[in-house]
Amino acid sequence: MDFESEPEVDVRSLPRANRGEDFDLDLATVGSGDGPADGAPVGAGGGATAPSGGKGKDRSGTQGGIPDKIRNFIVNFHKQVTQRNVEEIAVLYDSTFRKLTEAYYKQTSWPSSDQVSSLVNNDETFLLLYRELYYRNIYSTTTQPTIKQCFESWQNYNALFAFLLSEAGQDLKLPLQWQWDMVDEYIYHFQSFAQYRSKLKNKNVEEKELLKSNPQVWNIIGVLSHLNTFVVKSHSGVSAEKGADTTYSVQQSLGYFSAVGLLRLHCLLGDYHMGVAALKPINITNHKGLHTMVAACYITLYYYLGFAYLMMHHYSAAIKVFTNILSYINRTRQYHTHSYQYVQIMKKGKQTFTLLAISVALCPGKLTDGHIERRLYDMYGEKMQKIVQRKLSETGSHYQGDESVLAEMFFGSCPKFISPHVPDYSDESAVDYQHDARNLQYKVFVEDVRRLLSSMVPTLRSYLKLYTTIPLSKLATFLGVEPEVCRSYLLCYKNKTRSLAWTGGASLSTDFQPASDVSFYIDKDDMVHIADTKILRRYGEFFITETKKCQEICRRIDKALAY
Repeated sequence: MDFESEPEVDVRSLPRANRGEDFDLDLATVGSGDGPADGAPVGAGGGATAPSGGKGKDRSGTQGGIPDKIRNFIVNFHKQVTQRNVEEIAVLYDSTFRKLTEAYYKQTSWPSSDQVSSLVNNDETFLLLYRELYYRNIYSTTTQPTIKQCFESWQNYNALFAFLLSEAGQDLKLPLQWQWDMVDEYIYHFQSFAQYRSKLKNKNVEEKELLKSNPQVWNIIGVLSHLNTFVVKSHSGVSAEKGADTTYSVQQSLGYFSAVGLLRLHCLLGDYHMGVAALKPINITNHKGLHTMVAACYITLYYYLGFAYLMMHHYSAAIKVFTNILSYINRTRQYHTHSYQYVQIMKKGKQTFTLLAISVALCPGKLTDGHIERRLYDMYGEKMQKIVQRKLSETGSHYQGDESVLAEMFFGSCPKFISPHVPDYSDESAVDYQHDARNLQYKVFVEDVRRLLSSMVPTLRSYLKLYTTIPLSKLATFLGVEPEVCRSYLLCYKNKTRSLAWTGGASLSTDFQPASDVSFYIDKDDMVHIADTKILRRYGEFFITETKKCQEICRRIDKALAY
């Protein structure tokens, strides 16, 4: 796609329409409705800059309305970008920019690019990067970006991506964290605009006319084209798994991150197969892969990959992915304690724990990480039991568990789905449909859960766990059915508990394997023989965990004796 051919929007002619409460960019908590979901991307969006609230410092010593410290920062920032000093740029981006936002722009936006252009000699390359931060700050510090700001953000991303894909963009040097945040924020802006666009009820005629006359703004085709073009443009950097010491060009690393961004975007649209396929160029188990160098990217990748497997009913693969990323968060959480990403990482970790609980409830088995398993049952044991507690529905048409608990867990941990189509703004009877995509995804998911419970899988497993051998007739008596019906239930159990399991490596490296922790067969005399499938215990991990517990006890004793 030729980005330069994107139709321009004359944003100067757009009024600052008052949208009231239409534009909901709230950072919801995991336990409330939609959860933080993707409205607060890890490391970007709602968490990239300091939270809003409070007043800024006294702006004494200003020129042209810009405090001296901000002027000095912008001049130095421009200098480091021009000199391609990646280490200094990383410090200014990760630390200084956020501290200055906290001090001066907690409730207001940074100076516009027109205000700072004279400070950087009208360097258009730097101004493109500056505007990316400028609009990110607006989305972070206000719940009501104007339509004009949304349109301007779209145009700036078009211009920025066109530059980055050009020959001139090959010489640019940026820290990996900024590049990932750029891709993540781009998807977040699209998602936020799609949610706003789907709320038709309180929109006035002027707003509808603006949206109707500019359908190309934050259009799904354009967003997908941007990300796919980066992947194709940087195919050599994306397909080749390089080491941690390898130097990536901006185009290569952006292509790598765009592949992860495509996974996220396709999951938001409900196209899980396409999302998993987008990761084909990446070996996600490569511990020196580019995705491991940015914590937010690493967590986002595993969260959406696990969710995609869950929605495709590959519960074993989902469990393995969720366990891996939760173990990573548990190991590294101490390093993120003072990071601006800490809150978002912990929220995403809680969401992942909830999704793991759903997966284990539907596909019981021993987890490879004992610490994660203990915490899982401590936090969600009762809810997991309710999900699979088989009972006849009110209509008597199917068996189900406690679907209110399942809905609460699903809505609290799933992404904030979006509908990509442009609504009919001329329809006066149109209503808000921002929750339609989420409700549809839940409806599809719960139908599979109902089929699973109707096939007697959880009940059969509970009986089979009690025996090593049991006559088919006796098992049929326990279930209250005829022996031949029981036989069909056992065959159904075999089918339902055989799913795609992730074998490591590429996201598509899956194979059909038994997903249950109970294995059985029926001999010619109709005797059911059962054998538990045991997972080998990781003794090294066990001893490390126990050693840490002992060290903590000794530390507390020493502290008590010191007093």
